[in-house]
Amino acid sequence: MVDTDYRWIYQIPKKLAWNEFTQEEYADLIPLLNHRKARVRWYVADQLGKIGDSRAVDALLAALKDSHWLVRSHAAKALGRIGDSRAIESLTNVIRDKSPFVRRRVAVALGEFDNGNVISSLETALRDPDRSVRVSAIHGLSQVRSLYAISLIASAVRDPDTNVSWRAVQTLEKIGAEATDSLMALLTDSDYQVRYRVIKTLGRIGDERAIDPLKEVLNRETDEMLRWRAELALRQIRH
Repeated sequence: MVDTDYRWIYQIPKKLAWNEFTQEEYADLIPLLNHRKARVRWYVADQLGKIGDSRAVDALLAALKDSHWLVRSHAAKALGRIGDSRAIESLTNVIRDKSPFVRRRVAVALGEFDNGNVISSLETALRDPDRSVRVSAIHGLSQVRSLYAISLIASAVRDPDTNVSWRAVQTLEKIGAEATDSLMALLTDSDYQVRYRVIKTLGRIGDERAIDPLKEVLNRETDEMLRWRAELALRQIRH
């Protein structure tokens, strides 16, 4: 296929819907990851992820080193969708990419792998200077669902950015009872807002293991708002 004849790739979504994608077209698609136009390269990377064929992994791994951030971003997203473990090492190496958009995609992609080896990289992303990357790291850690991953999400409740902190709280609430221990460890945090959010989340989760620690909050706290929130949380758990 000649270099300029690439417009057929925009028919791929329709072909996917009707399962009309031929082996010949697939063979023509992968080389377009080296096309001179960045918009073709990133579009091809995105479509390869939707196709989900592991034969594209090597080419997508090479695309992680592309000069254009949008191509690297879509390559990371595609590799997460495909879920081939060969991609883990390369993705962990890109977690410090100069573009925050790429780092964000990598954090989400790493969460797609049921592999504890990705936690260290997601912990790195959780300390990223860009808040959107930290939010993506929370999402990725929630997919791994190990106790250590949950404890890392709980640590993000302390994040100075309110958006990140609340995303951590919402994620822990979705995780449920598995997050109770990590949340209870924050009941004595020095930050008022952290304690408030933790108490509220424990009430919504409804795990009875939180009853005694919440009673201690009532005995310890002098702030009326925190005491009210603890009483409400206890009622939620008991009912």
